[in-house]
Order: sequence, then structure tokens, then C-alpha cells
Amino acid sequence: MYVVRPEVTDEGLRALMGRVGDTIAQIGASIDLHEVWDRRPLAYPIDGCTRGIYCICYFNAESRALEDLRRELELEEGILRHMIVVANPQAIWRPVGPEEAAPAQGEEPAEVEEEEGGEAAEAEREAPAEEPEGEDVAEEAGEAEEQAGDEGEPETTPDE
Repeated sequence: MYVVRPEVTDEGLRALMGRVGDTIAQIGASIDLHEVWDRRPLAYPIDGCTRGIYCICYFNAESRALEDLRRELELEEGILRHMIVVANPQAIWRPVGPEEAAPAQGEEPAEVEEEEGGEAAEAEREAPAEEPEGEDVAEEAGEAEEQAGDEGEPETTPDE
């Protein structure tokens, strides 16, 4: 993901995204998704900017090549900040088109296929929690306290 200066025109943004895409291709990566995510306020001002254009790009690359990409993104004047992370394949953001819109009220959402071992993991989640084996220990401790109270000093009330 990278954040572009808000004053960049649509034409300039397309050109910048093209340069970023070319840089990613030069490091030997394949691009899965490269889009403008949103225009939104920044969490804090950066170089006098309080808003930015967030662009998201999913790509597959060798980790050795990422340093070259970082250097190129830092040299690009239109980019305020960038972050490269390893994405969880199940959490990848994808734009929602009309055919992929949220299910209508009363409809069930489409199920996501689980990875290997998914059935065992789901059975573990659904199994009731086992009672701790320390129940007998707690009862014995309570009996020991009662015996200690009988052998010690006689009980007194505050009125005495």
C-alpha cells in the first residue's frame, strides 16, 4: 500500500501507478491487483498534507527484490508513505462490484473454503471446554479450612 499526495491529478495518479507497476515488474514480481483504494484523511499530517490517496497493490515477489522496490518508492516524489507487508491470502482486500455486493437481508453469506485440517480445527472450536481436574482439590481445601477453624480459637462475634 502506498499513499499519494492529494494534489496529484487523476492523470498524474494513473502515470504514478504505471511507474509503480513498472518498478514492480522490473524486480520480477507479478501483480495480482493494483487499484486506488480510497481518498481519505491521514492519521497525522505528512509534509503538510492532511489527506491522501491510498493505493493498494498485491503482488508476488522474491523477498530479495523488495529492497529495490522500497528504494524506488522512497524516491518517488508523489508518494507520501508506503508499506510492504506479507498478506494473508484469506484477508486480501478486493473491490466489491455489483455482483459481489453483500448478501441481501435474510440470505446466508457464501461460505469460505477452509485449508487442510479445517475440520479438526472447527471441531476443536465447537467442543465444550473441559472441566478442570482441580475440583477435588478445591473441595479438600475447603474441608481443611473448616478443620483449622474448629481447632483454633473459638469464634467470637463483634458484640462480645
